[in-house]
Amino acid sequence: MGASGLYSLTQIGLVEVGPSHSPSLIGALIGVTLAVAFVLGPIVGGAVSQLSDWRWLFNMNIPFGLVAILTITNLWPHEEVSHFFSWKAFTSIDFLGSATLLTSSGFLVFAVQQAGSETFVWGSPEIISALVISGVSWLVLVWWEVHLETRPLRSIEPIFPIRLMLRRVYSAGLL
Repeated sequence: MGASGLYSLTQIGLVEVGPSHSPSLIGALIGVTLAVAFVLGPIVGGAVSQLSDWRWLFNMNIPFGLVAILTITNLWPHEEVSHFFSWKAFTSIDFLGSATLLTSSGFLVFAVQQAGSETFVWGSPEIISALVISGVSWLVLVWWEVHLETRPLRSIEPIFPIRLMLRRVYSAGLL
């Protein structure tokens, strides 16, 4: 589950900061990255697990992460970084939408993964409570995002713009 967030955020980040005039370049970068990862991942993982302990796979991320941090801090345009950490940027964060999305998703995943296990049965109070909290959180999230769409509140950027649901292809992709 954690890697799915990294995968999604990377694609969103590339679209946000990449050149808007050439989406094909962004798609090509994503495709090349995935192709290299799918080919080299099993090979490098197998070699590391054969030559040492599998825990070294986690330690391999340290030098790659350091290179990425140094590259971003040295090559990123400074005027965008100063805006990124401004008070205006901070006040545009949709904290309520983020909290309700995290709560609704987290409790739903907990309920679906744990229900029917040796610890919790489907009818247990923990599973029912998790499903109810998730459902209420989803309703609050939808209400809040519709509220932000119909009556914009200051400069808050919605975490999930409801206007996207009006696009049939996008809505079908979410289902």
